[in-house]
Amino acid sequence: MMNKETINKITTEAIEQKTGQKLDYSMLPDEVKAEVNRICDESIRGNRRGLIRRYYLSVKDYFTIYYCLKFVYRYSNCEIAEIVRINHDTINHIYHGLGWNYHSDFEINESMRKEEAAQLQKRRQSVIHQIEELELSEHPLLVEMLNNPAKIKKVKKILAKEGDSSSFDSYVDFMKQVYFFYVVEGLSKDFFKMFGWNVGTVQGWLKALGIRRTPEEGQQAKIRNKSQDFTSTMIEGRKTALKAQTKDGCVLSSKNEIRFRNFLAFEICNYFPQSVYDVVVCCTNIGILDSMEIDIPVMVYNNELKRLHRFAVEYNGEPFHADDSEKMQRAADRGWVYTSILDKSEYSRNKKGNPLEERARQFCKELYERVIELKTAA
Repeated sequence: MMNKETINKITTEAIEQKTGQKLDYSMLPDEVKAEVNRICDESIRGNRRGLIRRYYLSVKDYFTIYYCLKFVYRYSNCEIAEIVRINHDTINHIYHGLGWNYHSDFEINESMRKEEAAQLQKRRQSVIHQIEELELSEHPLLVEMLNNPAKIKKVKKILAKEGDSSSFDSYVDFMKQVYFFYVVEGLSKDFFKMFGWNVGTVQGWLKALGIRRTPEEGQQAKIRNKSQDFTSTMIEGRKTALKAQTKDGCVLSSKNEIRFRNFLAFEICNYFPQSVYDVVVCCTNIGILDSMEIDIPVMVYNNELKRLHRFAVEYNGEPFHADDSEKMQRAADRGWVYTSILDKSEYSRNKKGNPLEERARQFCKELYERVIELKTAA
């Protein structure tokens, strides 16, 4: 839920004053601007526009705020919650609804979102026959839906909307698919993603059809389907604890290596799709390059190609930067890709935007690009 402070509508100007960062609508990609225009089109009915305007000055402000904070200035969801003064769970819900929850780089986010959408569509098509052959006697709730004039009228109204009818053969097909995936399969977030529906809008449909889950039932469904984002919540909490280490002064450079490793471990899951890659950020550096230690060993395993990539990451202090030619050669001989991170004095201070975390994010992106490069070259 929104905090009471959000009764005064949230504006880009208010967020700019809090962050000192410029939020510009022109920063939005064309596809996002097109979505803004679609929602703003008064000829299109729907409560999403009204819900946004209830808390934000305009639909443009809403999209500009959440796009810029995440993709331009790379704030974490926890930081965004503090800036906008909305609780963390609601921020997660907003980004899931926008389809911006995959990655802090917009292009990579879109690629991952489309990849997951394709997988969900593939899953949907694989059970079509199973849905068609449902034994109605075993599903009285579905029978009631199919024979309830008010519910049939509601579904026909939904299907009459532009774009909603293309995925279904009839109102019966609509009811059966919604019932199967939401009630039988117990899907939650994947259910909305599968059909490209807005969560808030569809909750109203489910309520009208008499199948909307209670919060307790929804929580149980998430646990059964392993869709509760416990990992994200844990990571945000650990990152907040790491940032607190710099609040009361400076951190020694040697500690920065540990903090960088931890930030890297927390951020890297946002860059490598978990359905394809297993990623391990090691905390031990013994026994990798004979007698020579490696500060941060990272291993990336591609489950599809059955291929392991090994990276030897050295965290070097400022201003001294050792000659690592021997270590680079030893790493190459043993099948490791050597890379170096140079510590900076700003990493030890509590600066806005947390420079050490930002460098960890950038390194995650570099690592992902390097894995893709190695995959292409192979």
